[in-house]
Amino acid sequence: VNMSQKKIERKALIISIIINAIMAIAGIVVFVITKLQALFLDAFFSFIGFTSSIMAFTFSKVSKKKTSSYPTGMYFLEPFYGVLKAIFIFILLISSLTQSAVAAFNYTAHGIGTRINLLPILPYTVIMLGLSLFLYYYNRHQNKKINNISIGLSHRVTVENLLDVDFTYAPPFSTSVDILHSAARMLKSKLN
Repeated sequence: VNMSQKKIERKALIISIIINAIMAIAGIVVFVITKLQALFLDAFFSFIGFTSSIMAFTFSKVSKKKTSSYPTGMYFLEPFYGVLKAIFIFILLISSLTQSAVAAFNYTAHGIGTRINLLPILPYTVIMLGLSLFLYYYNRHQNKKINNISIGLSHRVTVENLLDVDFTYAPPFSTSVDILHSAARMLKSKLN
């Protein structure tokens, strides 16, 4: 794996850690204000995303390391954590479903329930949507850069081959000139 790929990956993971931490903290704050169980669920899900980003950052550093027990590297860590993450999300969903069913039953059968403070929910929702969309497009763009580099490296693409590739252009998701194409032009000019 190329060093620039790792640099791109680590930067994307750090951004993901920060955004997921902000989302988790905001979810907890709005949950405390509103006492709305759905916001606790959202905050906990963001906390899982935060934890996942930290684990991915850690795995990106250690998974390639070879040991006597794992001579090809510790790549098992990523799918192992994927299974743990799925279990955490499943437990969260079952817990949420149970709590929601109990609250709905108590309200329907006994008229027991509390008024919800909806005032902070709309700004929270808009901000979380904005952060989520930013994170999605940012990571998608970073992933695209890494994949383009990976394909080239795995097929031993030459500078001339790279200059002939027709990279996609889809505003606002990409620049009009792909960074790899620019790099190939600069490299060719230096080689000549």
